[in-house]
Amino acid sequence: MRVGGTTSQLPLKSDSLDFLIEAGPRVDEAGLSSLFDITSQELPSKEAATKCIQAFFECVAFFFPIIDRDVFMSRMEMMYTPQRPRPNALDYCLFHLVVSLGALVQRCTSAQTEDMDRVYLSSYQKAWSMMSDALASPCETSLQILILHIFIHTKSGREGFAWVLCGLAIRVAQSLGLHQKSPTDMGFSERRIILRSRLWCILFGFDSSLSLVQGRPPGISSGLYDKDISYLDELSQSDSPSEPPSRAQMSNWWYKLSQIQNQYCAVMQTKHSLVSRLDSISEANQRLAVWKDSLPSSYRPDGTILVSPENYWHVVLLHLEYFNFLRTIHLAGTVLRLSCSAVAHQNSSEYQASEVICVEAARCFIKILNNSSTGDIATRKGRIIGFHSTNYMSAIAVLYRSIMRNPSDISSRADLEYLRAGKLHLEHDCPVSIAIPTVTKLFNDMLSTAEEAVQKRKYCII
Repeated sequence: MRVGGTTSQLPLKSDSLDFLIEAGPRVDEAGLSSLFDITSQELPSKEAATKCIQAFFECVAFFFPIIDRDVFMSRMEMMYTPQRPRPNALDYCLFHLVVSLGALVQRCTSAQTEDMDRVYLSSYQKAWSMMSDALASPCETSLQILILHIFIHTKSGREGFAWVLCGLAIRVAQSLGLHQKSPTDMGFSERRIILRSRLWCILFGFDSSLSLVQGRPPGISSGLYDKDISYLDELSQSDSPSEPPSRAQMSNWWYKLSQIQNQYCAVMQTKHSLVSRLDSISEANQRLAVWKDSLPSSYRPDGTILVSPENYWHVVLLHLEYFNFLRTIHLAGTVLRLSCSAVAHQNSSEYQASEVICVEAARCFIKILNNSSTGDIATRKGRIIGFHSTNYMSAIAVLYRSIMRNPSDISSRADLEYLRAGKLHLEHDCPVSIAIPTVTKLFNDMLSTAEEAVQKRKYCII
């Protein structure tokens, strides 16, 4: 499972990059030996582990293909045989992360929730205790481990900490050169180049999305990585309009969307003037429109999703990310224009357009959640991946704001139903760490207040 790590003994040739490869351990590694005792490692039963691993590859790796299943399974078999000492600490760390994520999947689809809770907690605690081993000698497996940690904390509602881990993972990726095209002198196999590209693009996407959600700066600025780096998962891509897009093409759509998010987040964290920020918001909106128009018509976030079943959930997640970003951009534009002293700004066509688009983006976000709420295996994939709970809350808040600004408007009645549906999705999908009484009461009160305002048609201003 470990792809990088200890380097082979290569002759230091002046006409190659071998000397740089050999210098890695001297500058990027901790230089400490692992204290991890493989022989004393307690593992879950093989039956339970196998079920969890299968669930992981069905539901998590389906979206984040960063682990080679065949290689992983061969290493897992060694852990349950007399050959057990052969896997290293990073192999065990990755194993426990995969099992813990698989247990989360099983917990949502199995009646034996307590058993899965125990497997999840036990496996994740073991994986967390080995974090230092993953960082002591950075390699591609270190990034696999960090990305799975990021996913777990995002899914658990700890998005702030997931954002912190993204920053750490970005540094590890940069130390391995993943943010740049691999020079031919490195001699990487095609399989390894594909893995490195996947790791970078998935990590970059997490960092951009979490930075947007948290309102924080991204871990890397646009001038510090190769913008045209490809996220490949196959050797060739078909550009024929008659054929459905490949997984690689859809991944490139994600990557390009993440680039727009990255640059937007970076600009919004600067000390630029108000006018400059408004210009940046307008630029981000234009780039987002160009990005949407570049997609095939059946894959654009314009209406009902009419794509092949194997691509459905990838498109659902892409559309949710798009509408959340669109809502964020126009809400920021609305708030910044409100802060302008000139009343003309607040009555401008740009301000009014931002108000309308912001609310419509929140409606579309809820519509997608409604349309994707079915009872088959696809739903399990969608629910397990989990969408950021903060995005649910933000969409609900925008709808609430719109209703309370003008409850007598006929659209407020429709928005009330969207708000109600959004609250149901939040209750169904949000992690236990967020579903605390205070949060639950807040959204119950918001719904009750909105219902009362619409019924009485009171005019309120927020």
